[in-house]
Amino acid sequence: MGYIAAILSALFQSSKDLMSKQLAFTVDGTTSAFASFVYALPFYFICMLCLSLAGVSWWEYQGDFILFVFLRALVDTVAETLKMYAFMYADISILAGVFAISPLLLLILSPLVTGDVLRWYHVVALTCIVAGSLVLSWRSGTHSLLAQKKGIIIGLVSAVFFALNTCLDRLAAQHSSAVFSGFSMTILSALFILPFMFRAQRIQGLKGNAKGFLWRGFFEAGFMITRLWALQFYSAPFVMTVQKLSVVLSIVGGKFAFDEKDFFRRLVAGGLVLVGVIVALWQE
Repeated sequence: MGYIAAILSALFQSSKDLMSKQLAFTVDGTTSAFASFVYALPFYFICMLCLSLAGVSWWEYQGDFILFVFLRALVDTVAETLKMYAFMYADISILAGVFAISPLLLLILSPLVTGDVLRWYHVVALTCIVAGSLVLSWRSGTHSLLAQKKGIIIGLVSAVFFALNTCLDRLAAQHSSAVFSGFSMTILSALFILPFMFRAQRIQGLKGNAKGFLWRGFFEAGFMITRLWALQFYSAPFVMTVQKLSVVLSIVGGKFAFDEKDFFRRLVAGGLVLVGVIVALWQE
């Protein structure tokens, strides 16, 4: 079940990123990040209601769960906001490669934060992913690399926070259910951004893009629940490696949804990422 959850999280993540790229043309990064949390909440409520009706306990927690949720929500608020701004300045397929560097950072952070033991195949898999990321960023496609520099830099900073984010997800997932963990983190992240939303333009942006935000909220909730579910079974480096299937999906989506160029080269880069994922799945 952990395999299935990790692969589903990659599908949800790619769908979420494609929607975020589309929304980046109409709203700023702060509005988009806030909406990604707020519009996910209805789907958490539906999920929790279904679990309650089925007699499944989803609200229990233990240990330092509240501390982990608070820290994770704080880190995720920064990571998501930076990510939404990055989408405003760079192609989604380029940013997919930038965000794919997160697993390399996780190799350093995971043993320190979560105590996960690194295996040789984690290193091999993540090396393939980073190699794919470098190939992906070698040329710039539709826009020059210099023109996308701002988005790439913002994306790199965001990748650091996402690596730390995964470590905190791993800790929280070990102290409560995936649904309750995801819900707690999401509502707290929304509260962190709320004070910055009291501007007429941002409020109008929320109203004018409600349908797109709702779809993205569905993908966000699905991504978080399946990701936390997978982290209950496997280490943070392994789950993040499998999630990088979303890089391949984002490259294909960037081609057909936004007509981004250099598709063949980017697909080769995505193939390297896919090799890394296969190595991790084969050995785990």
